[in-house]
Amino acid sequence: MSAVVSTIEPLHATQQQLLGIYLPAMRRRFKHEVNRMTSGAMAERLAGRADAADLSFLLSYLYAYHWLRHNVHAAYLERVLAGFGAPARRWLMDLLLSDSGDAFVRGYIDHWLEVGPGGPVQQRELLRLLEAQGGDPERLVAHVRGLWDALGLFGKDYKAAYADLARLERERYGDMLGEHDLQRLALIDRLPDRVPDSARPRLAKAGIIPAMGCPQTCRHCMFIWRPPKPAAADPDLVYRTVDALSDNVLFTGGDLTRHMEAFYSAIRAMRHVTTFAILLNGDFANDRTETRRVIKAMADAVRGRPGHWP
Repeated sequence: MSAVVSTIEPLHATQQQLLGIYLPAMRRRFKHEVNRMTSGAMAERLAGRADAADLSFLLSYLYAYHWLRHNVHAAYLERVLAGFGAPARRWLMDLLLSDSGDAFVRGYIDHWLEVGPGGPVQQRELLRLLEAQGGDPERLVAHVRGLWDALGLFGKDYKAAYADLARLERERYGDMLGEHDLQRLALIDRLPDRVPDSARPRLAKAGIIPAMGCPQTCRHCMFIWRPPKPAAADPDLVYRTVDALSDNVLFTGGDLTRHMEAFYSAIRAMRHVTTFAILLNGDFANDRTETRRVIKAMADAVRGRPGHWP
């Protein structure tokens, strides 16, 4: 009797529906970052400088300028900023659409010079910064650019940062099989099965690592750690082996977002296993819809087991 394979219907949404989620979410994130910077985070980064108080507001919004380029696609910048229409800050939102960081800073300088005397505290801060550079706006632009570069923020895009993280993890995993690790594995491999030679060994719990995507070294993974092997196109041999060894199975290894189908397939394939567990380190509960989808897929896999199985 073959197991019934569950089918998860793909979610379909129009571009307009997606924008209805994306734009408000990015506005919330942008507002949070601006508030965080202007409420003290930038001042902390500038701590120790005599002109930190005068620089803090300008550099907070220069941070916002670069944050937008780092996190928001260029096609949606204007629409994200369109949600901030308060007159007192509208000119800043327009400046954040400048072609470069230098252009943003120069526009900021020009704005306060054009306003005339008697402006808010941000104007007085800017005039003090300008005076310190001999009244030369271009010198102030270069000065602010140097300060920004020294902060070392947003130096890599997400793709490069993830690539670096993956490289570090590979190096770390490579180091895990040093002399002490080989000794540990040898001790584990020599553990007695505590069953007669004629009997099949049984384990209280078996662990499966479909993919190692975690930089930690927790015992539930490291106890069964072995060198990585190429992904098996047909994991049935693993399922049959584990099914013959234990009634309880743990799927682990870090972020298993891309390997959930292996877990569902194991539920449908392992006749003698009665308890399946999985450590969910990925994006499994970031919203109610996704949580229900994952739980439903697990339930479908359980219902797909033949009725006469335990």
